Amino acid sequence: MTKRSIKARGQRVMSAQDLRAFLNSSDEDAVHIEVADHLRARAKATIFWAHVPNGGLRNPLVGKKLKAMGTRAGFPDFFLLIDSRAHFLELKTLDGTVSAAQHTVMAELARAGGVCSVGRGIDHALSVLESWGVFR
Repeated sequence: MTKRSIKARGQRVMSAQDLRAFLNSSDEDAVHIEVADHLRARAKATIFWAHVPNGGLRNPLVGKKLKAMGTRAGFPDFFLLIDSRAHFLELKTLDGTVSAAQHTVMAELARAGGVCSVGRGIDHALSVLESWGVFR
C-alpha cells in the first residue's frame, strides 16, 4: 500500500511514502495512514468509515472553538459503521499508551453499545479490522 501515489487533479504529486517523509510523520501517524490505505483499498462497500482527526497541534483559539462545538478528548481515531453497529478503533504504536481520556471515552462508547478496540501497530490494527469483517 505504501507505494500508492497521491494524486491531485489527475497528476502524480508524490508517493504515499514520500508524503509521509515530507510531513515528518510520527510512527503513529504512519499507522493511521496505512490503516486508511487498507480501508480505501479493501473495505467492503457496505462499510462506512472515517478517520477522526482530533490529535495534532492546533492554534489555541481553534482548539477552544472545537471544544465548544463538542470535540471530545480521547475520541478514537477511526469510526466504522458495520452492519448498523458503531465500531471505534484507537491506534497506537507497539509501545504507545492509552490515555486516561481515551479509556474513559471508550468505556462510554461501549456502554452506549459501541464496539471499541485498540490496535497496536499496523499488523494488530489490521487483525482487529479483519475480525470485525471489514475487508473483502
